[in-house]
Amino acid sequence: MPDGDKVNAHLAGGYQKIYKQLCESFLSEEELSHNILLPLKDDIKRLSNEEVFHLIESVAERMGQLIIDIRFGCEVNWDREAMLIEQHSRYLSLKKTAKNLLLEACKDELQDIKHGFTSHNLKVDLLKKFFFKIYTAKFEAKVFSAREYQDGASQASVRQRLSGMREGVWNGLLDYAKQAIQNHSFEKLRRPKTRRVKFNMSDLDEDLRTALR
Repeated sequence: MPDGDKVNAHLAGGYQKIYKQLCESFLSEEELSHNILLPLKDDIKRLSNEEVFHLIESVAERMGQLIIDIRFGCEVNWDREAMLIEQHSRYLSLKKTAKNLLLEACKDELQDIKHGFTSHNLKVDLLKKFFFKIYTAKFEAKVFSAREYQDGASQASVRQRLSGMREGVWNGLLDYAKQAIQNHSFEKLRRPKTRRVKFNMSDLDEDLRTALR
C-alpha cells in the first residue's frame, strides 16, 4: 500500500476529504484552511466544556498574576510554575491525547510570558494554542511525515500547500477560541469567515516539530 494511502487511512473521516483535496491541488490553500475548520469544529465540540474551561481559567488567572509580578520586578520560578500547571491538569478526565495537548498549550503560553510576549486575553490565547495543537496532531503532522502522497502528489507540493494553509487555520481557530470564551461553551461554534490577523510562524513551526517527535 503506498504511503499516501496509509496516511489517508490514519486520518479521521472528516479529514480524509481535506487530504484528498490537498493532494489534488484544485483548491487554494485559503479554501483548504476554511474547509478543515469543519472537522476541527466537530473535534472541538466533543471536548468537555467543564474540564477544558476549568484548566484554562485557573491557568489564565495564575498567568495574569505572573505578568503583574514581573512588572513589579519579582522573580519567577518558571520550573515551579510549569509543575503547577501539570498539577492542575492531573485530575482532568479528558482523553490522554487531548489532555496532553492542552497541557502543552498552557506550557507554551508560560514560555511566551517568560520571554516577554503577553496577550491581552490569556483565555483566548490559551484556547487558540490548544486548538492549533489539535489541528497539528489530527492532520498536519500525519500528512507532513509521509514520504508519498495520494494521486502522485509531490512531497514538495503537499508540504508547501500545508504551509500555505497555516495562516487561514490559525485565524479560524482564533475565531473559534473567541466564540468559545464568549459563550463559555464549544457547542455553539460557527465556522468564521476568512479574516487576517498577525501570527507568529515560529510558534506554528514549533507545534509541528513537537507533533513529529
